[in-house]
Amino acid sequence: MKTWLINHWSNVRTSFWFTPALYIVGSIALAVAALWFDSEYPVDDWEADRWRKARWLTVTDAAARVTLGTLVGALFTVTGVVFSLTMLLLSQTTSQYGPRLVRTFMQHRVPQATLGIFLGTSVYGLIVLRSIREPTEQDPGFVPNVAVLLGELGAGVCLIVLIAFLQFVSQSIRAETVVKSVYRDLCEVIARLYPGGQNRNLDLNANANPDRDFLQGQSSTTADSAFPLVVLADEDGYVQDIDLDSLLRRVHLAGAQLRLAVTPGDYLVHGDALAYSTVPTADIASTMDYATKLADHFYYGSRRTPRQDIECAVSELAEVAVRALSPGINDPFTAVSCLDYLSAAMCHLLEHSSPPLALMDSDGVPRVLIRHRTFDTLLSTALDQIRLYGKADPKVMGRIAIMLDRLERRARTTDEILVIKEQRKRLLETIRDNLDDPVQRDRLVDRCQTSE
Repeated sequence: MKTWLINHWSNVRTSFWFTPALYIVGSIALAVAALWFDSEYPVDDWEADRWRKARWLTVTDAAARVTLGTLVGALFTVTGVVFSLTMLLLSQTTSQYGPRLVRTFMQHRVPQATLGIFLGTSVYGLIVLRSIREPTEQDPGFVPNVAVLLGELGAGVCLIVLIAFLQFVSQSIRAETVVKSVYRDLCEVIARLYPGGQNRNLDLNANANPDRDFLQGQSSTTADSAFPLVVLADEDGYVQDIDLDSLLRRVHLAGAQLRLAVTPGDYLVHGDALAYSTVPTADIASTMDYATKLADHFYYGSRRTPRQDIECAVSELAEVAVRALSPGINDPFTAVSCLDYLSAAMCHLLEHSSPPLALMDSDGVPRVLIRHRTFDTLLSTALDQIRLYGKADPKVMGRIAIMLDRLERRARTTDEILVIKEQRKRLLETIRDNLDDPVQRDRLVDRCQTSE
């Protein structure tokens, strides 16, 4: 249930309707409260000494109409400008950095709050404007002095927010801001999925993956005799979240064991295997109900999200670098910046302990065997395409060499060292085959060979 709430809350908070809707509802409530206060405690009925102090609050019905009408009209106009700037920023983010990175912009509070404040203030002004009545013989009229004052203060807040929004726009279009935002998401995923830091096993001959074939996905599509029950996907889409806590409780109550066949980020078609489980009972109906309930703990979507999918965050950062290296943009400096942040993130990854391979119940019995992205997969995701598209740029090739040097100094297992050496071998081949400048080529080749 917790994972379901977190998954849906993540989708809601990255939408453009939620925060503005909250501001509009709040503005309606404030307008109703202000009008009630004006009707119950009119300024004209205040005590003489208080009235003299509050004389500046009073306003005529004509002045109130002109003031609020002007404010509402101006706010709606500026709201259209803010909306246009927002769409322009989204369009530029999509074309330059990729459509997947629109998420990093939409989850920012500044554009959502700006739209919400402008729309909310406009709605507030309309409600208060509607309540103003001219005095007649039968009706003394009604001028909500306090409500009008609050509307004027709201307009002043909108001016300050507009300046803050323009500052945000000027910062958001910078490549380093986008790269840093994706890097922060990647660091959050590492901290969430990989427990602790600086407590790695220092034995270079240690085998970090006792179930190597399973973890590398070599047996993920076949079930063996120990797990005869296959849990099938009931829809198409990317696996966005897996509620591991609920899975563990359900498997524990059934007295069974479960082996995951997927990991967040995998794309599934209806009928693909989600997991393999031991059969908890001989009753077929109960077993099928058990399998159906297990499938309910897997959540799908039309896109990958980095909440439980570390490869998604790595690939987003690599995508910015690849687009920067495209002929249409031709910005190797942004690619170098992406490599620097990828280098820092992969170093953080090596400094953390590997995620648990199995979830234990309260009795210490392993109940759920988990799949994880291997270090080999993540490093290939980070470097393969950048190396391919930046093969003719010596600065990009040199920065990849620096990244591999950093990683090799922090590697703690033989497997990690071998993965890094394989990446260095591919880099060396790319440099030899694609760099035209013999001086640059020889210098980078010597560097790579010296580091080996």
